[in-house]
Parts: sequence; structure tokens; C-alpha cells
Amino acid sequence: MERMTILCDSNSITPADLPRKILDQVGVIAELPEPISPAPVRPQQAGFQWPCIQDLNEQKLPLKEFLDAVEEKLLLEALQQANGIKNQAAEILGVKRTTLIEKLKKEKN
Repeated sequence: MERMTILCDSNSITPADLPRKILDQVGVIAELPEPISPAPVRPQQAGFQWPCIQDLNEQKLPLKEFLDAVEEKLLLEALQQANGIKNQAAEILGVKRTTLIEKLKKEKN
């Protein structure tokens, strides 16, 4: 599925996009159920996409709590990538180790 999402130019994968070996396993394409339409999403842009008001509303959080949640997610992801090594996590985030430690303490409270 990952490969299909990369190789397909459109927002959805159709039977025409599937490789022959998968189609042979499926049987008669006309008998397949209709695909479920995905929920509407904001237009995708290449690269980084800034959060928008819609994201804030979907999370049902005020701005400060939304930003704190984003920060916490990034801190934890950096720690995971660094295998728990705080110096490396701080380097990944582009902050000093002491700043990272202060932010982690703030997240625990």
C-alpha cells in the first residue's frame, strides 16, 4: 500500500493502478464493492505543512494547549529517534540539552 500511495498520481487508488498479479487474485473487478470516499481534507502541499485553525478545532484545544501538545510530541519523537540519549535528542531538535531537560520536566507536570 505504501508503494501504491507513492506511485499513484491521484488521491485514490483505482483498480487500474493495481499490478496484474493483484488483479488476478481479485477476480472480476466489476463485482468489487464501491470504494468508500475519504473524508475531505485540506489541499496537500509539497513538504512541510503548517497547522491551521482546522487542526486546532479538530483537537478541541485552546492555542497554548495545542502548541504544548505539538511540542510534547516532537520532544518524545526526538527522544525515540535518539534512543533516549538526551544530548542527541537536543541536537535533533536544535536546542541545548538543558533546554530539552527543562521542557521534559515541564511536560511531566
